[in-house]
Amino acid sequence: MSESRRAIWNENWMLRPGANISKLSHICTVGIASIATQQSFLWTEARNLYPWFPFRTRADFGVAEIAVKGRLNHELTDRLIKGANTEWSKGESRVTLKDEKAMQKVLGKACRYGVTFKSASISAMYRGEERTVHFQYQDPWDWITTLLFDPTLAPCTMYNSVQKFYCEGTITEDYEERIIDEPNTGDAWARFEAELPDVDEEGYRHCLLPLQFWTDDGLVTKRITAHPMVLRALFLPSHIRNASGNGGGVLVGYMPPILNPADPSDRSGRETLEFARFKMEIYQKVLTVMFSSLRGRSWHGEPIRCPDGRDRMFHPGIFIDSLDGKEAAYFNAGRAALANHPCPKCLVFKTDLHKITGDFKRGISFVATRASTTSLAMAVFLLSRRSPVYILRAHALYCVVDFRVVAMLKLRLFGCLDRAGGNQRHGGTDVR
Repeated sequence: MSESRRAIWNENWMLRPGANISKLSHICTVGIASIATQQSFLWTEARNLYPWFPFRTRADFGVAEIAVKGRLNHELTDRLIKGANTEWSKGESRVTLKDEKAMQKVLGKACRYGVTFKSASISAMYRGEERTVHFQYQDPWDWITTLLFDPTLAPCTMYNSVQKFYCEGTITEDYEERIIDEPNTGDAWARFEAELPDVDEEGYRHCLLPLQFWTDDGLVTKRITAHPMVLRALFLPSHIRNASGNGGGVLVGYMPPILNPADPSDRSGRETLEFARFKMEIYQKVLTVMFSSLRGRSWHGEPIRCPDGRDRMFHPGIFIDSLDGKEAAYFNAGRAALANHPCPKCLVFKTDLHKITGDFKRGISFVATRASTTSLAMAVFLLSRRSPVYILRAHALYCVVDFRVVAMLKLRLFGCLDRAGGNQRHGGTDVR
């Protein structure tokens, strides 16, 4: 056999161990002029004898077929190949599943040990038509209880706020520096904790259960955009809550996509605002359903016996909202880019947003201005029956149900004052 033919044979003919090579012995003795033609001939003959060629074995072809048809990523494909080459094939952990139906049956039993998804739907009016949105979510409280009942997480759970200091010094000079490395070492946790009773009449010690909520739009596939919503337990250390294992963040659901039936390029300014308000209403209603199990418990608490044998009263709540500008506007019922102060956090005027190195203090003056603007809008709404939308819009406010409820409350208070003939205090507030 010539060297060129031998090279082609070694490169292209890779059979499984023990393959019957004698069947193809004539391939190397056939006089074929060009190397390319010889290579094509070798492939054809090999495929006729072994349909899984150029894979070494039929099992190799089966593994590759599963990976390709299942669209497995590199990590899952690597785990599949390593599993087939180690414990599965050597008998260390034999696969007993017969088919996909048997696997689904076992998965159904496994789901009973975790938090299952619930289905819900909400409705909102848009352009005179009621639109219904369906979504699925996990109950946050069900997930929280799995963490509180887990004995492996109990030693790491942070039930109370603390203060950490780095100290060094001598007899004549002392030095200390405060260290803030976890949420329970900051001041915000301590302020909320101070509002809770230490120990109530029944002997329960009240504890705060702060959570971090994150959502943002992202590509779940190359063409589909979704809004995953993730919760993390801030009462667990960062190396646990930021990981993907036990005690890590959990996907509580996806914000349902809200599609506008109209062409965005053909919408007027009023229609754009109308759709933005409709989208905001959908966001608010979805969040209301999702976090309904935390509403009462955040105020009154929920008694739980922890793995350490102690009974505690837990008050869950959202401690950190990780949102971008668009989601923050929808979640806070604000107007975002259409307002003079688009960001609900920093309250910087819209013409100063590009000054990323500027020093803007969230002073009392703007808060007072915003409060006086709200009062002015209420007066317009109550006295002249004119729409307060234009006044509220300048300060990133909507004429939503909450505003109208407060306005009607003010109306009743004003009526009481008029009949009383002077300034009076109602509910501890000086209304004038």
